[in-house]
Amino acid sequence: MYAIKVYLSKPKNFIQNEKNYYLMRDMEDSVVHVFTRRERAEKMAQLLQEENPRMHISVTENIPAPALARALKKKSEDEKETTTKESNSQND
Repeated sequence: MYAIKVYLSKPKNFIQNEKNYYLMRDMEDSVVHVFTRRERAEKMAQLLQEENPRMHISVTENIPAPALARALKKKSEDEKETTTKESNSQND
């Protein structure tokens, strides 16, 4: 699993800045956005970097276990909800 790491300032000293970041989260429920494919995460990071050239944005595999668990739970709930909506629309 991959997430997008957003640094609060452009790193001058990588070691110092390694603690000065956050993982991209959903604005509504504060769940970390996770990607199963590295290519998708890199594409999203690239788009965000182009929109925000003053920020430093990268892709990481280092996702804290509790954050990953919440993200996977949300993803599975969203998939169930989508499946239910699709089956209901087919029955109509």
